[in-house]
Parts: sequence; structure tokens; C-alpha cells
Amino acid sequence: NALSSDMWRTYMLLKSSSNPKHPFSKFGCGNYDTLTNFVSVGNSGKEEDGGARNDLIQFWQEKYTGSNMKLCVYGKASLDELQKVVEQTFGDVRPGLPKSTSPTPSSSSSNKQLFTTESTKYNNAVAFPPSSLSKIQEVIPVAEQRTIKILFATPPLDDEDIVDSRPYRVLSHLLGHESVGS
Repeated sequence: NALSSDMWRTYMLLKSSSNPKHPFSKFGCGNYDTLTNFVSVGNSGKEEDGGARNDLIQFWQEKYTGSNMKLCVYGKASLDELQKVVEQTFGDVRPGLPKSTSPTPSSSSSNKQLFTTESTKYNNAVAFPPSSLSKIQEVIPVAEQRTIKILFATPPLDDEDIVDSRPYRVLSHLLGHESVGS
């Protein structure tokens, strides 16, 4: 039950403190009732009839295309046989629009952000704008525990400016290092 799980409660607190225009703030799981009977908030920011199901259909129509996918095929069959299987299985996937090779950062001075390419995928919506950073949130847990979580901003892992240098590996090494005295 999400209400009695401290992990879920703190995760939902994090999601609710994010920018409501960014996809991270939206629900991440549901059931038949939540997908069919709840009112959704679409791109207009106003409540709309149709529930989350319509949001999922719209997402599928806009995003479920070959240009947003990658496929890796591995098998003992010949290349021709593998190609035939792939074409039969994935041949009906819509090709979609080609992806832009260079994201264009927002030039709006009111939307200053820490990482320039972060918002290019989500209509200039940053998950955590600078105004939502440097916050302390205290949570009263359901089960007794003493925990501190420190979250900090990092560039998106797929940011084209850093994808080759992978700076998150350095951060991971420093935080995960288990030598004596670390």
C-alpha cells in the first residue's frame, strides 16, 4: 500500500514538489479505475474530460514511433532470417519524425535553468527549476527510521553535450567509493 510505504510517500512528495508542467510530476502507475475515471490535466493546463487513458493514447500516438526507438537483435540465425523476423514483428511501427540533431535551448530569460538542454524535450519545462532547489523537506515516517536524503541536480544523462564524457561516472565513483575512511 502506497500510503503506508515510506519509500512511496517520499517519492510522491518529490514528484509533487516538481514542476507540474514537466512529465516527472505526473502519476507513474495506476489501475483500471485511475486510468478510466480520473480527470486529467492536458497540455493546456486545464482539467479535461477523458481521464488518464486519453493521455496515454495521445502519448502513444505522438511518441510510439520508430524514430523514438532502438532495436538490438541477437541470434544464431542468418542475417537474412533475422531481418525477416524483425520486419514481420516491427514492420507496422510508424516511422515518425526524425529526431533533431541539435537541441535549441530556451532563450527566454524567465526560464533560466541549470542545464541548458534539459527542457528542450518537454516544451521548455524543467523538472526542478532553480526556485524549487535548496529546499529542506521533513517527513514524518510511518515506520520509525532515521534517514537523511540529499538530492542534487545533475545534467540529464542523455544530454548531447556530455553523453561522450559521462561525468556522472565520476560522481558515482566518488559517492560509491568504499575505501578505508571514505
